[in-house]
Amino acid sequence: MNKDSSFSYIILFNMSPKNIFKNFICVTACVGSGMLVGWLCGSKPDIWYSSLNKSLLTPPSYIFPIVWTVLYALMGLVYARLWSEKDPYTKKFDLILFHQQWGLNLVWSFLFFKLHRPDEAFWDLIFLIVLNIKILWRWKKKPLFFGLWLPYVVWLCFALYLNGVICLENDL
Repeated sequence: MNKDSSFSYIILFNMSPKNIFKNFICVTACVGSGMLVGWLCGSKPDIWYSSLNKSLLTPPSYIFPIVWTVLYALMGLVYARLWSEKDPYTKKFDLILFHQQWGLNLVWSFLFFKLHRPDEAFWDLIFLIVLNIKILWRWKKKPLFFGLWLPYVVWLCFALYLNGVICLENDL
């Protein structure tokens, strides 16, 4: 069995105490920073958001924190693995890309929920998706990274659709 291409082996069975701790720290950092931004922006939809015309495909509000928690946890697992990269150039470049996309991800909540600027949040999502497609392209030969990252990129595309409908259907 090729250890590098088996998700279950790498995530579940190749866990030294050091790797368990690193995964815990990185997942906690990603989930925690996402929760912090959610809290700073107002963790519950406000009157403004409730008054917006939205897509019929918009999930109920309770779905968003569940999905984002799972996505941030997957992101944290990738983050932990990035720190273990052997090639210093690859490690540095991938960490730079990770932090750039993470910043754009967190800024979206401020633009949309705090500043009530779905138009600017829409552009943030476009840049975020383009950057994450670049990340996926870099990881096309790293099935673990690619597989853990793909659900996030798919959700970003869905978020772009939802954000776009709000921009088009509301007089903002």
